[in-house]
Amino acid sequence: MERLLECLDTPLNELFNAEHLRPTNELVEQLHEIINSVKDDSDKIEELYKVVKAIVTI
Repeated sequence: MERLLECLDTPLNELFNAEHLRPTNELVEQLHEIINSVKDDSDKIEELYKVVKAIVTI
């Protein structure tokens, strides 16, 4: 768990909050905003890709 939190650069309380319980269109818009905010950082884009790929292929 600690390694996951470190890779995600996320505190434990944020990982388990209920913020994801919002309408899908809001979540999609926020995902777009996150991607746009890091689009010039190839390392962050690569990490995002790995996380999303891992989730989608489960």
